[in-house]
Amino acid sequence: MLEYLQIIALFLFLGISYYMFKVALPNYFNKKAENLATKEDIGDITKIVGRIKTDLNIQTEQIKGQISLLNQHTINVKNVEREAIINYYRKLIAWFVYFETFSFVEYNNENYQSLKDCINELHKIQHEYDVAKYDLKLFAFDKEILELDYQIFLKLNDFKMPLMTPILKFIRLFKEANQSIANGEDKNQIMSKCDKEYFKIVTKFGEERLAWFKETDKLMNKMILIIIQKLKQI
Repeated sequence: MLEYLQIIALFLFLGISYYMFKVALPNYFNKKAENLATKEDIGDITKIVGRIKTDLNIQTEQIKGQISLLNQHTINVKNVEREAIINYYRKLIAWFVYFETFSFVEYNNENYQSLKDCINELHKIQHEYDVAKYDLKLFAFDKEILELDYQIFLKLNDFKMPLMTPILKFIRLFKEANQSIANGEDKNQIMSKCDKEYFKIVTKFGEERLAWFKETDKLMNKMILIIIQKLKQI
């Protein structure tokens, strides 16, 4: 009986020992290993998350920089467009005002040669207007402005001859008067004839300019309103 109990006790011991070495202890060490692995993984994950945050911060700053450059570029383009509009307006006005305010009063038989400078000045003003207009087209500008500009251009261009003709007439008139005086003719009579011809030329020029101004001024005022509205939109 005792032997039988000893045998049972031996099997129980062996069973418990087997369980401890094969099941309980491996589970315990596996659990410990898992805990250690979990701590190591958490450390690795923390490092990875930190790197990701750093990369995201760098990328965010790069994007901010790109957006800033894009915004700056947009601002620069708008500034250039604004300057082009203003420059175009100034050149257009300069051409219009040159016709509007031109006067023959200061010219006589002594300084009439300077009228040739007026012709050169007129060509220069129109050239600057042409350049400003093409600068404006860089921005694929409003059709309304371009169409109105064309109407104004025709009006300004049409008035070149009504101005050029009296200029050339005055140059010839004063040149002939000086030649007549140099040939010994009476200066008072020559200048009297000059004055009469001068009055006829100036009167005709004034009438033509007045008719031209009434039509052109309406177009110019319309252009001013459109440009003001355009500048407000930029």
